[in-house]
Amino acid sequence: MQFPQFTYHKSEQNIGNYNKENLWTRSFVLIAVINFFISCVGNMLMSTFPFYVLELGGNVVTVGVVSGLYAFCALLMRPASGWFLDNISRKLLFNIALIGLMAIPVLYILIPVLAAVIIVRCLHGLFWSAASTASNTNACDIIPKSRFGEGMGYFGLTNSIATAIAPAIGLAIMGSLGFTPLFIGCSVMAVLAFLLLSRLKLQDGNSIRNKSGNENPKVTLSTLFNKDAIPAAMFCFLSSVPGGAISSFIALYAEAEALGNGGVFFTFQAVFAGISRLFSGRIGDSRGEGPLVYISICCFVSGLLLLVFGRSIILFYAAASLIGLGYGISIPSMQAMAVRIVPAERRGSASSTFLCSWDIAWSLGGVLGGILVDIAGYRMMFAVLLAFEVMAVVYYYKWGSKSPSAFRVYQQNKKRE
Repeated sequence: MQFPQFTYHKSEQNIGNYNKENLWTRSFVLIAVINFFISCVGNMLMSTFPFYVLELGGNVVTVGVVSGLYAFCALLMRPASGWFLDNISRKLLFNIALIGLMAIPVLYILIPVLAAVIIVRCLHGLFWSAASTASNTNACDIIPKSRFGEGMGYFGLTNSIATAIAPAIGLAIMGSLGFTPLFIGCSVMAVLAFLLLSRLKLQDGNSIRNKSGNENPKVTLSTLFNKDAIPAAMFCFLSSVPGGAISSFIALYAEAEALGNGGVFFTFQAVFAGISRLFSGRIGDSRGEGPLVYISICCFVSGLLLLVFGRSIILFYAAASLIGLGYGISIPSMQAMAVRIVPAERRGSASSTFLCSWDIAWSLGGVLGGILVDIAGYRMMFAVLLAFEVMAVVYYYKWGSKSPSAFRVYQQNKKRE
């Protein structure tokens, strides 16, 4: 199999030559805090919205449909968001998305009718997807390229913190105060993100494109998706499919096997993902993504094996910790790989391409997990999904590591210049 040919773009990037470029700028801190609020909104409602659907008269099938529609709309919005960020404006889309995140929770309160809520939830998926894509793209612009992996590690830490605390906060508010305060709280977080964004000076996608001398491209498949980001996106997709199944079924598995609490599992996972992000990005900047890829796969495989063979609560939470380490080690380096050779005017499409792989993996993982659980049970489901981790490491070793966006190949190309 021949790896597809990717365009190599000359740039002023200095990835791998670690220096003292300032990472902790005012802009970086602001975009990280904004991303934290966006992630909190998504996670607070992810854990509580099924209960709202049930309260309005829905059933478990309706819950599944609503969750699927939300994910589908989020995925649908990714490429369009990337194109808009690259060709129209980095900040305009961000503002529109945050205004949507402010308004949507209020609509849940004003029209508590199941059919209307389902439609509003679909709109929520569109706005949240646009906001998260805009946040990631603007972070790519702000972070100095010589410290990109380190910067994305810290930036992603805000997602890990939100994942660790927001579901519990959302459930606590819902349980003690009800849905109206919960939705108001989500709207307030979006307002705070919007106010912080007004203090942030961002690059303009249209200006970036004009400086590069490129004309405004038409909306085509090649402008919606970025081929230079495919190697990183493919690895992310293959390694993350088991995560989609874990997200959907770990709570049910824990209850069925009396292994502890599914919510605590996610907390362990998020905490260890956050810890590993503190050092993995800097390693990626100096040594490349290769060592981190192999270490992360070992963590994923070990965690899944513990879910297959573990019979104690300690091993259950150890599995969560290992899987969290895997994500924290691999994701920053893959994000760096996704944009490494991409010119500034195409970072939006590169970010959306990478994030699409994550969305698709988690959706597919949930579907495959449900089929496998129905056929063979939870433990066999985890065992079968190990195949995706094997495919991920084989893919990287045989093809991904040889692509122009791979760290070693990129360094070799720079030396030839």
